[in-house]
Amino acid sequence: MSTNRSTNEDYNTTELAEVLPGLWLGGLKALKEIGTIARSWTVISVLQSAQSRDFAQRCLNEIESDSVRIEKRVVWELPDRSQAEFLSNRLDDILNIIDSVILTFSKKDYPRACLVHCAFGISRSASVVAAWLLSRRKVNTLEEAMEILRSVRPKVSPNMGFVAMLRALEQCDGNVVAAIERMKMEGID
Repeated sequence: MSTNRSTNEDYNTTELAEVLPGLWLGGLKALKEIGTIARSWTVISVLQSAQSRDFAQRCLNEIESDSVRIEKRVVWELPDRSQAEFLSNRLDDILNIIDSVILTFSKKDYPRACLVHCAFGISRSASVVAAWLLSRRKVNTLEEAMEILRSVRPKVSPNMGFVAMLRALEQCDGNVVAAIERMKMEGID
């Protein structure tokens, strides 16, 4: 598949996990490691607290230099609770941003990469990457998406609400708009 930056043996020493070439998953601590991977980053921060968002911004300010550039930073304020607005137009926008990086990725010298992170790299960011796998990579099942994620980041565990929304996305063949409508019809929003 791809270079695995996070294995069971070295799990405590790295927060970055490469899901596919150019697409990375992690927690807040991953921000301190991105300078060792690529020169240009799109960072998608899926955070709920102002304190976490401020910490993420400070980390990015510290690592940005002549050799590392934050090309784009997207902050999605998304609580980690079962009724959070995960399936939304905002998700579709974020999946498009991931696409824009992955479609121009060159493994030759890792010039660009995308990090999707939340506070711990367990639920919110993992759910976004799982949604991208289901929607854009046409991974057939949520179980398959979770296997891919857990193979590089074993502690991935989306909350029950996110899992329900990912199931709706799975049942709608990765179509975010159709999944949103399905959730509304089922009275889950």
